[in-house]
Amino acid sequence: MLPLVGGLLLAGPISGFLSDRFGARPFATLGAALAGVSFALLELLPVDFPYGVFAVLLALNGIATGLFISPTARR
Repeated sequence: MLPLVGGLLLAGPISGFLSDRFGARPFATLGAALAGVSFALLELLPVDFPYGVFAVLLALNGIATGLFISPTARR
């Protein structure tokens, strides 16, 4: 689960800063779409998946979550 948290910690503050400057809608939309893609790719993993691929997909999901949550959080 560390790659997921790492992606979230990386993308969250950057997305929050950029959404203050450019608006929340593009970042929330991109985050939701990227989360959907990452979940679909996780669904396609075989039973004996290699950890490296799993870690990359978890990091992608963390980035997507950070992109979505940060601009949509209430202050």
